[in-house]
Amino acid sequence: MAFKTTVYLLPLLVLAAFALPIPTHGDAKEFYDVLPAEVKQYITELTDADAKLLSEIYDQIKDKEDDEVYEIIQAKSPDLAERTRTLDATLQSKISQLSAAPQKFMKNLMGAIENFKENNVEQVLKQVDTLSPESKEEILNYFPSLKPILKV
Repeated sequence: MAFKTTVYLLPLLVLAAFALPIPTHGDAKEFYDVLPAEVKQYITELTDADAKLLSEIYDQIKDKEDDEVYEIIQAKSPDLAERTRTLDATLQSKISQLSAAPQKFMKNLMGAIENFKENNVEQVLKQVDTLSPESKEEILNYFPSLKPILKV
């Protein structure tokens, strides 16, 4: 299970939730526009209490294993824990259905985002040029919002 992957994205999601309404220009809009539909839905469904909780527990969960992270969220908000787990399962399921090259790219991209290092994300995005047109199309079948990143 890769529950921690989604949880590491939560600070970005929390920022987006606090930055509502949905961004309409600039870097924030560009970032928001490429998020998978499931992530956008998760963001729009976050309540103020959810966002506050995620912000408060981030330091507690950042170095924890998946099950520990889930338990921390579960203890404070069973509903939020379930929604987060569902989001993670959906994203991981899509990634696992990809063939080897697209799957590797998506895992690298998720890993770079998890670590919040812009240069890591930039390095992964440079890998776009090494993907075959078939690999790009395969990714787009599961993650159509990534079209601007994939340069197709």
